[in-house]
Amino acid sequence: VSSVNMFGTKIIKILLSDFTELYLLNRKLNEQVNIMSDSMNEQESMQHEILNQHAIGIWYIAIDGEILFANEYILDLLGYTQEELFGKNVLYITYEDDRNLTLVNKTVTNNSQINTEKRYLHKNGYPVWVHVTLSVSEGKDGKPQYIVGFIKDIRERKENEKRLKLASKVFDNTNEGIVIADKKLKLQAVNGAFCDISGYSKEEILLKNVFFLRSN
Repeated sequence: VSSVNMFGTKIIKILLSDFTELYLLNRKLNEQVNIMSDSMNEQESMQHEILNQHAIGIWYIAIDGEILFANEYILDLLGYTQEELFGKNVLYITYEDDRNLTLVNKTVTNNSQINTEKRYLHKNGYPVWVHVTLSVSEGKDGKPQYIVGFIKDIRERKENEKRLKLASKVFDNTNEGIVIADKKLKLQAVNGAFCDISGYSKEEILLKNVFFLRSN
């Protein structure tokens, strides 16, 4: 806006420019920035949720075995804080009999996924059985950057297996006859003592109805 005097008359000049295209472009850019910002926040939220879920343990391990990060599942499972685990070599918390020195190196060398069962040490010193999955995360240059580990607590399964083995030993070695039948009362298993007592072989009585054993 400007003014001039012409022939004793004050004239105001107004210059109008069309910035509609620029305005729309700027608006579109702002919308895209907001979308990208929301997307990044959503991704960060999802990543945080995944890393700190309580269903499975997740940790990052350096190529040399140094622990870089462990989520809440692992911290609760082993009794450590993030600060106590950070920087320690994974061998430090590995049960002595399970210290396979080539495990991390094998993952890096073969660029493959490794699944195994092993024991880690709780902060209080007792072993904790876990299922471990290790895989390599590579950089843009294709070189290994770090190892991603997934851990699942399998102590309950290990205890059940232990009890089953003990029950199997009792079943096989007791002097008392034992038979196992299904819900239809068909014999599924008998121990050696029962065969000795009854005079039947396992082949003769398996899958027969338990009433087969009644005395006439």
